Amino acid sequence: MNLIRSRTLQVVAGTFVLIGLLLWLFPSLLGTQLLRASWQYLFYEIVFYGFVAVPLFRCNTLIDVLRVAGISLAYRLSIGALFGLAVSALYAMDFQVAMTLALASYVPGVAVQIVLTPLALLPVLRQVTPRGRGARSLPRREPTYAAPPESTHAPFPGLPTRDKNNLTESHPRPKDVHQPEVPLMHARAVAESSPVTVAGDLNGFDRVVRYIAEHGSVYFAAVIDQEGLLLANYHRGKIDPQDLAPLAVMFFEWNRAVLDKGRLGEAEKIDITLKEKRLILGRIGDRCMMVMSERQADDLLNIRINQGLDMLKKYVAERYGAGRQTEVEKTYV
Repeated sequence: MNLIRSRTLQVVAGTFVLIGLLLWLFPSLLGTQLLRASWQYLFYEIVFYGFVAVPLFRCNTLIDVLRVAGISLAYRLSIGALFGLAVSALYAMDFQVAMTLALASYVPGVAVQIVLTPLALLPVLRQVTPRGRGARSLPRREPTYAAPPESTHAPFPGLPTRDKNNLTESHPRPKDVHQPEVPLMHARAVAESSPVTVAGDLNGFDRVVRYIAEHGSVYFAAVIDQEGLLLANYHRGKIDPQDLAPLAVMFFEWNRAVLDKGRLGEAEKIDITLKEKRLILGRIGDRCMMVMSERQADDLLNIRINQGLDMLKKYVAERYGAGRQTEVEKTYV
């Protein structure tokens, strides 16, 4: 009820402003001549409302265009009638003559009515056009969080090995269940300032990816090793993580060749803005983090990415530090 009352008050206020502007202009002709009332001018007015309905209210069907044109025409004639009554009362003019001037003959007044009518009816027309209906019926995105596939490549000697248990499910599945149990992640529609909760059975790579993917603008997030293999990933839509993962390593290798020529050192973070998307890459040691999001993502995503890099750095240092590296090297001796 409060929303309907607010829109009604907006339309009423716009109506009073419009009539006040018309009375301020009257009776100045501003270089024009009085016109005779004609159905031809009424047709031109309907065509104008139809052209305005397409860009302003995103009307893509003839029914929506006619609905906007009909409402606008009815409102414009009502404004003209009120303007005619005011002119007849204030200037002691014949009622029929005043109504003819207000509705069709007084060119400056009619032009102002036609041009400002769509703006005065914005609160109403947005609720009866696809733009308003789309805002109310926008479906909630429910992307899924995909577990990283188990790699079949054998690790090279001297490199830290990944724990196989971290890439498989920690709970046994029932024999009669054939579909994998994939945890769902819902895109947040609220501010990203609330604390993050993650399941206790996720490893550090999964935690980093899941933390970043909780931002609703993220299409793809992954942690990738030096071979271009996925350690953890999240994606939604038509994105193949296996195809994107090697690109993270290639981006840093190609940039290294350019930066070495200028003796600028190695890149730690790369931010690329595309036509409709945004690509952010970060590097911690031999591991890369890759995030693809909407181009207009807010600054909260940057904060999450920086925090995710800190989480990745801490996890790599704890799990693959100097002590762990020595233990791995001994297994190959």
